[in-house]
Amino acid sequence: MYSVTESYLSAVRSRKRTDRITGKIVLSGGTEIAINDTVLVKDTLKLTKEICSGRYRIGTFCLSKLRFSFFLADALGIDLAGAYADLTYGIVTGEDTFEDVPLGRFYIDPVLSTRRKDIVSIVGFDAGVKFDREPSASVRALSVTPPELIAAVCAECGVPTD
Repeated sequence: MYSVTESYLSAVRSRKRTDRITGKIVLSGGTEIAINDTVLVKDTLKLTKEICSGRYRIGTFCLSKLRFSFFLADALGIDLAGAYADLTYGIVTGEDTFEDVPLGRFYIDPVLSTRRKDIVSIVGFDAGVKFDREPSASVRALSVTPPELIAAVCAECGVPTD
């Protein structure tokens, strides 16, 4: 849970509020595409939780899924393989002062994402998607405590543990 002020909580509960989305998409080559309310397609941003494999059972977990669409002049010309999105939600908590909360990093799925004319529709998943792979022989052979095993799996999959 991200720590916020009482002013933030009050602003979220308010019927009338001023908020914003800011952030970027980073393509595999390092090119950044700025994301903000001026380029977002209205009412397309959705952040949901999904259970891997469709139903909960031991060994499954929830992934956060981000969907949004935005306008881009060269929508057909970008390659989304290896791209990720970092977005922030901000809300006015005082006299035109925004308090921002990071939504996190989402790894873009280039197969589920679409591009047409000047609109890009993104589907991305949190770092949990990096666990969707077979463990290496060295990880399977470990004889360690559960916390050490989790740390080893995170290191192998490239998921930060801090």
